Amino acid sequence: MKKKIVLLLVVVLALLPTGCGVQRAMNMANCNFKLQEIRSVSWAGIDFLHLSINDLKDLDLGTVGKCLKALASKDFTATVAFNIEAENPGKKDAEIAGMDYLVLYKGKQVMTGSSTAQNGILVAGHGGKTTIPANVKIDFAKVVTNSTLKSVDDVIDLIKDIKKVGSGEKSNFSIQICPYLTIGKKVLKVGYITLDKI
Repeated sequence: MKKKIVLLLVVVLALLPTGCGVQRAMNMANCNFKLQEIRSVSWAGIDFLHLSINDLKDLDLGTVGKCLKALASKDFTATVAFNIEAENPGKKDAEIAGMDYLVLYKGKQVMTGSSTAQNGILVAGHGGKTTIPANVKIDFAKVVTNSTLKSVDDVIDLIKDIKKVGSGEKSNFSIQICPYLTIGKKVLKVGYITLDKI
């Protein structure tokens, strides 16, 4: 995969003027990307990441009330905040213009998104590491059929599944990223990478 990415960039960049920015962009193909941490998994105004829950009985009355209110209003959208670590093993600095994101559930795409860094994301050479924050919203009503989401427990089960991403436990969810670079008006994407936990 990485050899194909490097070859594509060499061919395209050979047709463009040389310069520091072009070199940094090309170096991006050598970077490694990993899921550093999931910062929060929130639904109905509650961050479930730091709650130890097995079922509805583990929640206090105030939290249950928020869940029931969200369920009654058919608000099934959860926000997942996570950090990506980019590491540059090369000798020279690399620069990333932005990333596209995919969230998959049981292998099927359920969410897409993207973020662009206004001034680029610099990853220093010689093993330099940079943390890249990301936030995605997942509408559970699109993940499973509405008939499956009949109770707060149903939503909590999906949230617990998200919390397993990158933990080593089996999860039906996975996160993929596609870093890209810009050279002039051209946008070059290197292909999607499934994030593994560090």
